[in-house]
Parts: sequence; structure tokens; C-alpha cells
Amino acid sequence: MAIARDIIWAFEKDDKNWEKYVPELNALIEDAYTSQLET
Repeated sequence: MAIARDIIWAFEKDDKNWEKYVPELNALIEDAYTSQLET
């Protein structure tokens, strides 16, 4: 299985706009997501 790194996580503000998370939160989200894949 391959795991993508350096994903830019974002959330949908409305139908036309997405907001990127700040880098610190982005790293926490990515670490949490990766740890779920490893279990």
C-alpha cells in the first residue's frame, strides 16, 4: 500500500470555495489519517 504525503487538507466553505488548513493543522490531520491506515 502506498501512502500519500504532503497532502493539502481543506474544508468546503460553500458550494464554490474551499479553505486550506494552516500548515500546523495540516500536519496533525495528516498524522492522524496515516495512523488510522496503519491499524
